[in-house]
Amino acid sequence: MADKVTDAILPEGFNQDSDWGVLEPGEIERLERILQTVFRYLAELRLKDALANRIQNPKIPRVMSESAVINIRSKLFPGSLGARFGGAVGDILLQFPDGKRRAEVKATGKQGYEKLGKKDISADYLIWIHFGSSFEDGKGGVVLYKLAKPALVLTTPPNKQFLDIRISEFLKIAARQGLEEFRGSSLGEIVRKYAAA
Repeated sequence: MADKVTDAILPEGFNQDSDWGVLEPGEIERLERILQTVFRYLAELRLKDALANRIQNPKIPRVMSESAVINIRSKLFPGSLGARFGGAVGDILLQFPDGKRRAEVKATGKQGYEKLGKKDISADYLIWIHFGSSFEDGKGGVVLYKLAKPALVLTTPPNKQFLDIRISEFLKIAARQGLEEFRGSSLGEIVRKYAAA
């Protein structure tokens, strides 16, 4: 059954995986503020009514995290000529003078937990954006981590589809492969700082 609200807002035939455009830095900042408002509202509801604890926090929108990576492509991927959403092929496809490369993007909140699949691990780059508790309390900042050739240090366990991993464990393992990090008070700040670079 179709969602009447969504149908009223989005055009017929709209596919959010391919039809969303890349968000501009200001849109990324606005979306972060909207998410903070949603998280605060849920926290208030949970204080008023214990049943509200059954409501899950929203997922971090892919379009926000992937747009951030595309916006700072030249800083994250020196020598790259362009980037676009990759659809079914991968989160982001990068164009380099010698060919295409693929980046997979993950984003986590304060739990810092992710399931990495074979597609994530086999990518040319794995980007992990960790928001920590910034949506809940607006503090702590955001860190964007870039790991080149993740398959050199990460693997799925035998007979498993995914590697279940926390950010702390990822950082220990990825440090062996030259992990890069970009910090800011928000994802929007990181984008504004490095989009101009």
